[in-house]
Amino acid sequence: MKNDQKIRNDRESNQYKVLRFRYLLAVILLLVLPVSLPAVNLKGLYSADVLVIDQSRSKRTAAAQDALAEVLIRVSGSSQILLDQQIRKELLRPEKYLLQYSYVQTDQILLNRANEEVLAKRLLLSFDPSLVLRTLKEAQLPIWGSNRARVLVWWGVENEGDRYLLSADENDPVQTGSGRSVKKHDGIVERGVVERLYKETIRRGVPITIPLMDLQDSTTVSTSDVWGFFTENIEVASRRYGPEAILIGRAMPSLNGEWLGSWMLLLDGQSYWYEGTAGSVDYLLAEAVDNIAEKLAEKYAVIIREDSSFGINLKVFDIHELKDYAAVSSYLDALVPVRRAHLRQVEGDVLTFNIQLDGDTEQLKQAIALNDNLIPVVGAPLFVSQPNDKLVPEGYVSAEQPTKEPHLQYRWVAD
Repeated sequence: MKNDQKIRNDRESNQYKVLRFRYLLAVILLLVLPVSLPAVNLKGLYSADVLVIDQSRSKRTAAAQDALAEVLIRVSGSSQILLDQQIRKELLRPEKYLLQYSYVQTDQILLNRANEEVLAKRLLLSFDPSLVLRTLKEAQLPIWGSNRARVLVWWGVENEGDRYLLSADENDPVQTGSGRSVKKHDGIVERGVVERLYKETIRRGVPITIPLMDLQDSTTVSTSDVWGFFTENIEVASRRYGPEAILIGRAMPSLNGEWLGSWMLLLDGQSYWYEGTAGSVDYLLAEAVDNIAEKLAEKYAVIIREDSSFGINLKVFDIHELKDYAAVSSYLDALVPVRRAHLRQVEGDVLTFNIQLDGDTEQLKQAIALNDNLIPVVGAPLFVSQPNDKLVPEGYVSAEQPTKEPHLQYRWVAD
C-alpha cells in the first residue's frame, strides 16, 4: 500500500514538474520571441461579392441587395439594423449606393430555374462609403470605424476521434488528443476550416490572427487547454501576439450528423460564453464570428447624433516637426467618435486640441488605444483647471473659481 501511494505521489509530482516546466519555458520564450500585432485599419469594408447564375439585371439587383445588406451590417457591426424601417427601404434601391460592379467566372456550380447545373459567376460590387455612412447617421444607427481590434483565435476541431488545433501554417502538424501528429489537411480540416474562418471574419469585418503553433505556442498551449477552456496558459501564450481580444473555441460532430460548438470571447478582463449547433462546421463558424462581431461593435461602434456633441480637451506631447502636427491632426479626425478636432493651443512641442465628440470620452480612449501612435501620459488628471476669462473691475476679486474642463493627455509616437 505504501509503495502504491509513493508511486501515485511520484507521478503527481512529475506531472506538476512537467506543467511547471512548460509554464516557465513559455514565459522565457515570450520574452525572447514577441510578435505583437497592432489593431488593423481594414480595407474593403464597402465591397462585397455574390454568386449569380447569369448577368441579367434582375439577378444583379437581387445580388446587390444582399451585398448592400452585408456592407451595412459590416460597417455598423450589428445585424439588427436590418429590422430598421429606413434601412429596409434603402435596400430596395441598392443601385443608389453602387459605385461599380464586375463579373468573374468561377468553377462553382449553381442550379438555374430549369434545375440545370450552370457555372456560377462571381459578382463583385463596391458601394459609396459616404452614402452608406450618411444613411446610418440619419437612421441613428451605430458606425464601427475601419480601425478595428484584432482577435486572436485558438480553435480546436474534432474529426474521426482526433482533435486538431488550427494554426497559421496549415501544412504544419498539430497536436491531437491521441498524442500523435497529423497533417491538418487530413479529413475535415483540409483547408476548409481555416479558409472558412477567414471568409466569415471578412464578411463581418473582424480582423483575426491564428496562432503559429510553433515551438513557443505548442510548449505553452495544448489541445486540452483549448478543449477545456483553460485560459491561464492560453492568455500567457497570447501575450506575444498582443491582441485586443481572444477567442477560444471548439467544434465537434454529433451522432446525428450536426456540429456542436462552444466558444468563449475574452475582452477587457471579461469572458463571454456561447454555444451553438449547426448542420456543418461552416455554419458553426459563421455563428461564432457573428457573436464576436456583435460584442466588439457594442464596445467600439458609435451612434452619431447631431444634437449630442460633447467637447473635451486633448493634449499631445512630443510634436517636434510640422509633419507630426499634420499626422496627429489627420489621426484624430479619422477616429469615429471624433466629429471635429480643432487646434486650440501650441506651446513648444505640446499641442492642445478641442475635440467635439459624437460618442463619449471612454469611446474616444478605446479608439485611441487600438493603435500605438498616442500613448497615455501616466498619472495625468482627467480634469484640468482653466482660468476664468471674465473681466473683473479693478479692486474687486472674482467670486468665480477657475473652471475645470475634461482633459486627456497623450504622447505622440510617429510611425
